[in-house]
Amino acid sequence: MKDSEYNVVEVAVPVPVRSSFSYLSKNQILPGTRVKVSFGSRSLIGVVISSSTKPNFQKDLKSIDSVLDDKELLNKKDIELISWLSNYYKTPIGEVAKLFFPPSMRKEIEIPDEQEIFELTQKGEFYSEDLLKKSPKQLEMLSYFRKEKTATRHGLKSISYDSRILRELIKKELISKKKIKYKEEIQYETTENFLELNNEQKAAYESFKESLGSFNVHLLFGVTGSGKTETYMHIVRDVLENHKQVAVLVPEIGLTGSLEKSLKSRFGNKVVTMHSSLSNKDRQRSWKSIQSSSAKIILGTRSSIFTSTPDLGLIIVDEEHDSSYKQNEMPCYSARDTAIYKAKLHDCPIVLASATPSLESFNNAKLKKYALNKLEERVSEASKPKLELIDLRGKEIISGLATNTIAEIKKELTNGNQVMIFQNRRGYSPVVVCESCGWSPNCPNCDVRMVYHKQTNKYSCHHCGYAENYFQECKVCPNNELSFYGAGTEKLEESLRTIFPDFPILRIDSDISYKKDLNTLLAQPLKGDPMILVGTQILAKGHHLPDITLVVILDGDFSLYSLDFRATERMNQLITQVSGRSGRGNKSGKVLIQTFVPEHPSLEKVVDSSYETLAENLLQDRNQNKLPPFYHSINLITESTSYISCKEELNKIRSMFVNPHIDVIGPQPCIIEKRKNIFRWQISAKSKNRTLLHNSLNRVLENHKIIGNKVRLSIDVDPL
Repeated sequence: MKDSEYNVVEVAVPVPVRSSFSYLSKNQILPGTRVKVSFGSRSLIGVVISSSTKPNFQKDLKSIDSVLDDKELLNKKDIELISWLSNYYKTPIGEVAKLFFPPSMRKEIEIPDEQEIFELTQKGEFYSEDLLKKSPKQLEMLSYFRKEKTATRHGLKSISYDSRILRELIKKELISKKKIKYKEEIQYETTENFLELNNEQKAAYESFKESLGSFNVHLLFGVTGSGKTETYMHIVRDVLENHKQVAVLVPEIGLTGSLEKSLKSRFGNKVVTMHSSLSNKDRQRSWKSIQSSSAKIILGTRSSIFTSTPDLGLIIVDEEHDSSYKQNEMPCYSARDTAIYKAKLHDCPIVLASATPSLESFNNAKLKKYALNKLEERVSEASKPKLELIDLRGKEIISGLATNTIAEIKKELTNGNQVMIFQNRRGYSPVVVCESCGWSPNCPNCDVRMVYHKQTNKYSCHHCGYAENYFQECKVCPNNELSFYGAGTEKLEESLRTIFPDFPILRIDSDISYKKDLNTLLAQPLKGDPMILVGTQILAKGHHLPDITLVVILDGDFSLYSLDFRATERMNQLITQVSGRSGRGNKSGKVLIQTFVPEHPSLEKVVDSSYETLAENLLQDRNQNKLPPFYHSINLITESTSYISCKEELNKIRSMFVNPHIDVIGPQPCIIEKRKNIFRWQISAKSKNRTLLHNSLNRVLENHKIIGNKVRLSIDVDPL
C-alpha cells in the first residue's frame, strides 16, 4: 500500500445503530476478523465486514486499536448471512455479528486449549460393588463409567453428578483424571447400527440424496413414530462420506441429550453440541472445532445456526413447527428461516422435519416451493392411537381428572402399562382468589396473577420470577380464607399419589428439569414398569417411550378461547404431538381429551381428521381473513416506564405509514401490557406484498428518531 493510500475498514460494532462504522488501518484486514476499536469513551470488540484501499483519502477517521485474530474467523458466506439478518430483521448489524461468536470470544477472554477427561481405571473395572453399598451415589457414578469408560464434565451432567462424589472416586483410584489438548479427539465407540428403511423412508432418503450439492428445501412430513430421525440419519452418513458438515437443530435443550447420544453411537467423536447450558469453555471449544472443520456434526438449539460451518453440506431442522425457534427479543429472528437462507448461501439441501408442519411450511410445499416427503405410517407394527373426547359437563372432577378418566388410567396400570397425563400448567394452583371481594395476589411488576407453588410454598410470577411467601389472608378485606382453584402439575402429582399409591408418579416440567437432566428423568419409564408421567409440553416433543398406552390431555379446549389467530393451529399441533407419545411400541394406544365443549367443530376435526386435513382447512380460513402465510406482518413494540410514552411514540410511527396497500393496527397494549415494571404497546403492519412492507418500514426507520432514552423500540418481523 502506498503512503498516500488508506485501508478503510467497515466494522460491525455491538451498539444499537443499524449501520457499520468506518475505521482506518495501516494494514489490510480481512472480513470476518475481530478487532478492538474506540467507540466514544468505550473500547469495544467488533467484526470487520469489509475492507477497501482508497487513494488520497482525507476523511478524519479513528484507527483500529488492535487486531485480535491472525486470520479471519468468519467466511464470506457468514458475512452475507450477517448482512441479511440485519436487513431482514431490522437489527443493528453489530448486534447480529456478535451472535456468531461464543460469549467468551465477544470479550477478550482467553480459554486454555485443553480439557479435563475422566477415565475408568482397571481398579474401578473390577472393584466390588459391595464396598460401595453405603455410598449409593458413588456406586451410581461408577456404574456410569463402567458403561461409558470415558467422560468429560459436560458428559457427566447427564447423571446430575456431584463433584464431591467424583473426587471420592478419584481418591479411591477408581477413576483417573487427566488433561488433554482439545485437538486430541476423545474417541466415542460407535455401537448403534443403521436400521433398514421401509418404502416411504427410502423414497424420502432418495429425494434427499438427489439434492446433495445443491440448494433444496425438503419438508419431511411424517406422522409421530414414522421414523423421521432414522431417515435423516442415513442422509447424514452420506454427507459425512463426502467430507461435509451437517447442522442439526432442535427446539429445546432438553431434546439434545437423547439425540446427541444417538448421533455419537453412529458417528462417534464427529459430533459436538452448541447451546446456552454449556460452559463458556465448552461453547468456545465446540465453536473452534466446527469452525476448523474437525467437527462434522453440530447439534444445537436456535442460536447454533450462527456458528460458522465452512464445509456445510446439509441442515436438518427437527420439529420445524416449534415456536421455540423464534426469538422473542431483539433480534427477533426465526432460526428455521435463517437456516433456510444459510442453506441457500452454502448451496446445500435443508430438511424441515415435523409430524405437524407449520402452516407456512405446509403451504410452501403445496406451492411446490418445497419438496414434500411424506411418511404416513408408523414403523414396525405400531398403530396410530385412537382419540376420544371426554365430556366434563356434569361429571365429578378430582384435581382436573374426570372419574371415568381415572377408571381408564387404573385399567392401563393394572394391565402393566404406562400412562402420560398432559397438563400445560406448572405449579399447584393457577388461580388464587378471595371469594368475599374477588382480590387475587397479583405480581407487582407484571399484569398477571401469581401462581401458588406448594413445593416452595410461595406465590410466584411465571414472567419475571417475583415470588412472595405463602399467606392465607386477603390483603384487601377481613376474609382470612383465600380459595385455590385449578390444578397445575404439582397438585395433579399430589392427587395421583393418593389415588394410585402403588404406582410411581413422575412429574416433568421446567420446575423439575432445571434441577435434573431430562434424559436421566426419562430413564425410569424406559425400564418398562407401570407408572404415570405427569408433565407440560416438555413431554410432547420427540421422546420415544414405547410402554405408554394411554395419554390423557387435560383442558383439551385450552386454545379455543384465545385471541391469537394461531391458537387453533397450535392446539392441533400440541394434541397431535402429545397423542404421538401413545402406542409407539407393539401395544395399541389411546388418547383421552377432556373438554367442556366436545361438540366444538375444531375438537371434532382433531379427533376425526388427519393433521393434513386440519392444515388445509386452516389455510382456507387464513386466506379469507388476510392472515399469514398469505399476508405478511411486522410488529413494532415500544417499551417504557410510562404507557403514555409508549402510545405517543407509536402514534408518530403509525402516521409515517402512508402506503394504502399496508394495513396498520394499533397502537394497543401487548397481551401482557406490563412486564418487569415496563409497559409494552405495539402496532402491527401487514401487507400481501412482503417487499412493499419491508421497504415502507425501512423508510419509516430512516426518518424516525426516538429522542432521549425514555422509550425503547423493538421490531418483530414475522411475529408468532
